[in-house]
Amino acid sequence: MTQTTATLDEITKKEMTIISSILYDKETGDYARYTKIPDEIFNDKLTKHVLTSFNALSESGIEPTYSILLDQLAPRGGKSKQQFDMLLKQLKIDFPPEGKEAVQVHLQTIKKSYKLEQYEGIFERAMNIISKQKQTPLAIDLSQVERYIEKSLYDLEDQIGEEEAKTMNLKEGYEYLLQKMKEAMTAKEEESVTSGYPELDSVLSGGFKKGTFSMIAARPGMGKTVIMLNMAIEAAKQGKRVLFLSLEMNLLQCFQRILSKLADISGKKIQQPKFMNSEDWTKLEKAGKDIEDLYEETFWIEEIVNLTVPQMEKKVKLYKKKYNVDIVYVDYAQIMLTKEGKEPNEQSDFAQISGALRRASKSQNVAIVVGSQLNRKVEERPNKRPMMSDIRNSGAFEQDAGVIIGLYRDAVYNEETDTPNVLEMIFVKNRFGKANGILKFDYDLDKQSIYSQAAGNFESTE
Repeated sequence: MTQTTATLDEITKKEMTIISSILYDKETGDYARYTKIPDEIFNDKLTKHVLTSFNALSESGIEPTYSILLDQLAPRGGKSKQQFDMLLKQLKIDFPPEGKEAVQVHLQTIKKSYKLEQYEGIFERAMNIISKQKQTPLAIDLSQVERYIEKSLYDLEDQIGEEEAKTMNLKEGYEYLLQKMKEAMTAKEEESVTSGYPELDSVLSGGFKKGTFSMIAARPGMGKTVIMLNMAIEAAKQGKRVLFLSLEMNLLQCFQRILSKLADISGKKIQQPKFMNSEDWTKLEKAGKDIEDLYEETFWIEEIVNLTVPQMEKKVKLYKKKYNVDIVYVDYAQIMLTKEGKEPNEQSDFAQISGALRRASKSQNVAIVVGSQLNRKVEERPNKRPMMSDIRNSGAFEQDAGVIIGLYRDAVYNEETDTPNVLEMIFVKNRFGKANGILKFDYDLDKQSIYSQAAGNFESTE
């Protein structure tokens, strides 16, 4: 060591204890191998270099034994293999290895210290942006400051906030499962949230699962927003707490559609009330009473013009904490912005959005249902029913989503169709129940309604 142990600060001592434990305690070494410890949070040059090399070997699928690690350290470490060997052996003497649990506690302290330093830098740069904004008071752009802070905090959490891997042997897994099954039998909190439609819930094995996100994918005009609003309304009617984030429609348009369904009145009349008769007004008043009785504490709608990835996660967290929401609908994915505030275009952009949906649903234990536009390739096929490849940059969504449902109405493409009022839900992916099949529902788009009675049973497409 270049410094005596007495002159080292407490954080550096913890870093050295962690590295010593990784190298000389098998359980800790295995833990570090399969749960990557971010080397960015380490300050000491030696410990950072050892951890970087250890992580590189682990990620390459090579077990980082002591001898292999020495070979990896020497080329770019500025010292010979023998010198590193001496340093690491002295490290074991000065900082005896500790167990995995102790190392995890040390890591939390180091992460907090690192976060504090990053916060300082983030807010120093934010103050510089604010100072520049003040120089042009008639052209202040608050979004520039807000997005910088949101993105910086999001990146920091994304960098070091990943959950640690959970490992169990078969016996532990069996006992864990039994415990969860017993809890599920008596728990008030259910793991599934109803879609509002019994036929759909049956195919989904109970409904949309908390801790996961699902996709409703369709071409424009197919009924994506209608079915999502219908699901949200029906779930709220059954007492589930629902948040609907509208990126495409403003609040007036959302409420027009909702009242058209609840009052069973043509959407055209809701938009042009001069055509409403006395019976329509009576229906509207009754719908208002139903809203007061059934939906006041179960249904929230928020209109958002520009929703970035960090903002979406923040919204879900806020409504979970404030209202304990069960399910969140997002209409729709391609309108969301990346953490940099730009429209998604590259595959990496959509992977960022997909990852955010996955994290938000899991961390807040809510179900998320997000709408998605299909690309134009659908129009080029004789059979225009959705497939996985029709989702733009579908790779990340295909991997992360628990359920993907494509929508199809034959009436859109075929004026002479035998099923003019049938909406098909095509289960492109269903991790929790039946897949590769179709469920059919009757609909009336004029009254913004998808009806609970399915036009047919689940039909396999295999």
